[in-house]
Amino acid sequence: MGEGEILDLVDAVKARGLFEELRKRTCRGKGMETMPAGRVLVPSTKHYSWVKAMDILGLGQDKLVQIKVDSSFRMDMADLRKCLERCLRDEIPALAVVAVIGSTEEGAIDPLHEMAELRREFAKKGLSFHLHADCAFGGYARSLFLEPGGAFMNYAGLKKALFERGIFSSRQDWPSRSVYEAFKAIPEADSITIDPHKLGYVPYAAGAAVFKDKRALDLISYFAAYVFEETEDNPMLLGSYIMKGSKAGSAAAAVWMAHKVVSLDIDGYGGIIGRSVEGARRFYNALLSARAFSIDGRDFQVMPICEPDLNMVDFCFYPKGSLDLEEINALNLAVYERCSWKGGPLYAGDFITSKTSLDFSEYGDTPMVLLSSLGIPEAGGRRVGSLYVLRSCVLTPYLARDESFEAYWSGFLSAMGRALTKARA
Repeated sequence: MGEGEILDLVDAVKARGLFEELRKRTCRGKGMETMPAGRVLVPSTKHYSWVKAMDILGLGQDKLVQIKVDSSFRMDMADLRKCLERCLRDEIPALAVVAVIGSTEEGAIDPLHEMAELRREFAKKGLSFHLHADCAFGGYARSLFLEPGGAFMNYAGLKKALFERGIFSSRQDWPSRSVYEAFKAIPEADSITIDPHKLGYVPYAAGAAVFKDKRALDLISYFAAYVFEETEDNPMLLGSYIMKGSKAGSAAAAVWMAHKVVSLDIDGYGGIIGRSVEGARRFYNALLSARAFSIDGRDFQVMPICEPDLNMVDFCFYPKGSLDLEEINALNLAVYERCSWKGGPLYAGDFITSKTSLDFSEYGDTPMVLLSSLGIPEAGGRRVGSLYVLRSCVLTPYLARDESFEAYWSGFLSAMGRALTKARA
């Protein structure tokens, strides 16, 4: 049974005047004592807010099932299938499956199109689920795939348009077919979340949750929307659906104005984001071919952890020939301390970076693939348990220009050379 069919049943309950009584009973857990607790399935790249959400819902963190990710940090479809098969076999409800469209740490795009296909497959077997797309970071990048007027471009047409419209100034093999199909499949999600304060370039705490079927709002309201006329436009209803009873309007006004000024298509937001994608890919390729830094007679190399799906590039430094993961982690922590807000006034630094830790407990075997490429034994990697990496979110559209990127890269090399020298001191 799909979500639309479930909401049809809710409509039938409303028609009989029983909705509020049913909602009160289910919110208190009455009649559900013998039912197995449902699961929420997320990739290991999920945002930490999902852990908080499970506590708020009263389901508990142990009901949040982490699906493995592949070497590109996208959800592993084979592992998702295995988990759904277990739910089907053990008659455990799969409440929701979450696709991340632009993971916070790596910018990875989960294969939403494959997840939608899995739902159709399992629905025939008697298991369906709410499909949510966490587009908080990457959602605005969908504008890059849209013609003025809103038509979604075909794959060949998009790759051609990127050059003809001057968005890519150099030959870049982007997007991959998987990334393209994932963005195309966003309308198949039952709900999405999106944050204009990220790739929307709106510097306010703005964010939105969007449902495909508006009737779903009744299930989370504390002042039921259906008691009003369907045509009634009452902004005061917002407090019925959110954790807070009210919200300031300035952020919404800023988003509205931004969308009026910059169109949500390839000629507007798409062009800006597309140029930032090229800048990130130039940075990634430069990291791949970068020469070693020679500091006090010892060589240090830099390694990007994966090819970027969007404009997020993660990388780490390591002493050439070192098999000591603790030494590598300490080196990258020292670089971060000197190239972040912690290093002093922001305006005093040439290069500002953030960081993250790829824990084996969260990412499974994926970090081991990276460590193996450095020759680090598996036993040593698992003993330490995590890989500390630096994170660069390339938001500027100006690195697509040769002269701008050359200046940027030169500045990066100088800043990292100084940071490594100080780290060795």
